[in-house]
Amino acid sequence: MKISMHGKTALVTGAASGIGRAVAIALAQAGATLIVNHFQRAAEAEQVAAQILASGGRAVVAEADVTDAIQVRRMVEACGGIDILVNNAGVILEKPFLDIT
Repeated sequence: MKISMHGKTALVTGAASGIGRAVAIALAQAGATLIVNHFQRAAEAEQVAAQILASGGRAVVAEADVTDAIQVRRMVEACGGIDILVNNAGVILEKPFLDIT
């Protein structure tokens, strides 16, 4: 079954690489307009958006640290709201569990 996302705006956090990149591209192929979120990875996010645009899709790049509520609010407001949210952003902490605050 093919699902249409035409007319929907999707925000994918951590969309500059890996799973986020793949999800962003898949949603764009289904017709969604993409907000390609990244934090300090502008070049990679721009490549994802360029790939979406080259295949006829719609995409914008938005930098925001998703651990900061103010940055997230500003990002969503700047993009005019969202219909689909994919919380994909993550970090790898290389320290003992008890040392993580």
